[in-house]
Amino acid sequence: MDPLPGPGSFPPGGSLQNILDRGYLRVGVSRDTQLRGAWNPVERQYEGFDVDIARRIADALFGPDNAGEADTIRYVPVSYSERLPAIENRRVDIVISTLTYTEARARRVGLSQAYFTAHPRLLTRRDPTRASTASQASPVAAAFADLAEKRVCAPRATTSLANLRQKLVQFGGFEIEGSLNELSDCLVAFQQGTVDAVAANDASLVGMLEQDATAELGDAEIGGQEYYSVGFTRGDTELAGFVNGVLEGIRRDEAVWAGLCEAWAVAEMPCEGSRPPEPQWSR
Repeated sequence: MDPLPGPGSFPPGGSLQNILDRGYLRVGVSRDTQLRGAWNPVERQYEGFDVDIARRIADALFGPDNAGEADTIRYVPVSYSERLPAIENRRVDIVISTLTYTEARARRVGLSQAYFTAHPRLLTRRDPTRASTASQASPVAAAFADLAEKRVCAPRATTSLANLRQKLVQFGGFEIEGSLNELSDCLVAFQQGTVDAVAANDASLVGMLEQDATAELGDAEIGGQEYYSVGFTRGDTELAGFVNGVLEGIRRDEAVWAGLCEAWAVAEMPCEGSRPPEPQWSR
């Protein structure tokens, strides 16, 4: 939608008017993906880049004079494997939780245009004595050569787990721990020594560096770049058009995009390269 309709201008009986009449937007978010979406027990609020995107969507729905986030957003914490079921079961209106676009997911739920670009990487133990693997055929081969006879964790129902399974067929030599629900569960396993590495995209992994000073983010990308999407009920073209309109407004305004991104940027993942490309349908 361009321009976006304001509150009170939504078609009666449609999904946008129903949300407006209810008085709040139900948003599925991660409870513990630092810098993306996580509960801050000190401030007693959810925070992160994904949460800021949710606030932008809620502000567009309810207007700049809305009563405040506490009244216009109800956050619903969801694990990675719960994201699509939460949409399908109508527990939430939208999910914003590092949900990467895949064709398989798009057959189950609606997915927006990209709002962030991320890259699959590995989190490993910092080892200054590690021998150079420069002789390996590629950085990815070198990364998995270092993991020979070791265990790598990726949460259930993630593209990272799918990437790992492909790399196991390609390189072999390591084991996969793919039964855990949350990225934070993988971090606990990493800290307890039951796994030796964690696979996820860099935007999710960088928050773990703040939680474990012994960890480091590998340079090799273990899959193609991924695009975060907002999820919603498949076939809801009205909500899809509205969400895409908000996201495209953010993407086009370089200052707005930079402000949102830089609030959660870290040295290991600067904002350069994270801004999503122009969507195909807008060309």
